[in-house]
Amino acid sequence: MSVLSRLRTAFAPSEIYLEVEKSEEEGYPLTRPQRNLRPFLIVSVILNILLSLGFLFTNRTFLLPFTQDPNELLRKTSSYSPLFDKITIPTNEHMVNGSFMDEFDPPNPYRLLPGPEADEAWDRISESGWFFISSDEVEGLGKDPKKVVKAPVEWGYGEDAHLAALDLNHQIHCLNMLRKASFPDHYELPRVSNYQAQHKMHCVDMLRDRIMCTGDAELVTYQWMETQTAPYPDFSIQKKCRDSETLIKWRQDNALRDLLPKAVMFTKPDDIVPEPMPPKLKAWLDTLDEGELEAHIN
Repeated sequence: MSVLSRLRTAFAPSEIYLEVEKSEEEGYPLTRPQRNLRPFLIVSVILNILLSLGFLFTNRTFLLPFTQDPNELLRKTSSYSPLFDKITIPTNEHMVNGSFMDEFDPPNPYRLLPGPEADEAWDRISESGWFFISSDEVEGLGKDPKKVVKAPVEWGYGEDAHLAALDLNHQIHCLNMLRKASFPDHYELPRVSNYQAQHKMHCVDMLRDRIMCTGDAELVTYQWMETQTAPYPDFSIQKKCRDSETLIKWRQDNALRDLLPKAVMFTKPDDIVPEPMPPKLKAWLDTLDEGELEAHIN
């Protein structure tokens, strides 16, 4: 049967008849053919579905709340992190305060000279702490769960709790250490020892690596400034930033409580095969006196 014949059959009047009423004059029921509406309904439903799909796919902004991972763009510009599955990390537009002096009111606490207010602000964002991730999450980081330290079962986190910390906190710790090193008299820092020199250069290189890894493409412009005869750089730059406060708060809410007493009692299990010490680090540790070695361990 041809397509045209099939269409004629589908839309032809049905053999079903509807009894309307019985004519008293003519003595037989009046009937009229009832058209089969099923094909019309099927075609109508299909057309509505197609139109709806066309609307949705041509208006992707309508679909975003239902289909898009809120951390999708961060995943594309980051290595794997289990935190992308645990929290939504907002981004925001941020204008850097690039002035040479802190011209803002109230003052930026991170710009303050050493004192209780500055130390409190820096300590809050640089404080590190352990939290726990699963073996699957460790593997997602490209590491072997057998080589990543586990929390003792008696801590109450189960048998698959591996120690982890935020790299963000380590980076800010390094910056805070360099800040304090700029004011050795205020912080009563001892002379720069072998250990302290290596620690500082470790932190400098960690921050250098991170800055170069980020590779900011924003531009510094220049302006004419009174009292200045050369073009003056304008470091107040519009940035697209991750909301680091979200990460810091998550770390605070999920960090191991009573870290210090637990860390002091935390010892290497007897059945663990430790990783070999890098040869240069091993040789360097052998040169430290007892006090410096204790500082390194702590």
